[in-house]
Amino acid sequence: MPLTLKIFLDHNDTASGNIYLDDGISFDYEKGDYIYLKITFADGQLTIEDKSWSYQDQTPYSTNKSLFSTEVNNVIVSSISFKKEYKLLEGIKIGERGLKTTIKLND
Repeated sequence: MPLTLKIFLDHNDTASGNIYLDDGISFDYEKGDYIYLKITFADGQLTIEDKSWSYQDQTPYSTNKSLFSTEVNNVIVSSISFKKEYKLLEGIKIGERGLKTTIKLND
């Protein structure tokens, strides 16, 4: 499942937030089938970090193949003064356990 990540910068040209995804249908999130990510953007760099581990029992998420194949393919960065769109040459698979990646978004 391809995703476009829209980032809206604050007055310091930085942003941070979280993304939560599940199948939207079942209660499988109770078994750990979800994606929970921490997203930060600063100095032209996008960092995506997996936080999907259940902190109560340390059970990793997802046997759900559609969640596992989720990718960020496009990033749109906006501030008061500009809007830039970056098409990633290779999608970031955000369904990978333990993911922590930082990419530099170049002009």
